Amino acid sequence: MLRRLSADDPRFRPVEFRRGLNLLVADTHPGARKTDSRNGTGKSSLVELLHFALGAKAACPATPDFGALSSR
Repeated sequence: MLRRLSADDPRFRPVEFRRGLNLLVADTHPGARKTDSRNGTGKSSLVELLHFALGAKAACPATPDFGALSSR
């Protein structure tokens, strides 16, 4: 079972996983409206890291499908 994902880079906050369903939800900031975007919080990056950690091949940024989840 994957329990934690972390990095030496201080920009990456460690993510702890618990038994059962784990949901990844972006925090709202004080003063944010319901219609404000939650872009840039790292949700997709975390999914890509998990995909790679579970055995997927890393995509190269120069390839057209970079960022797309696939099981090549």
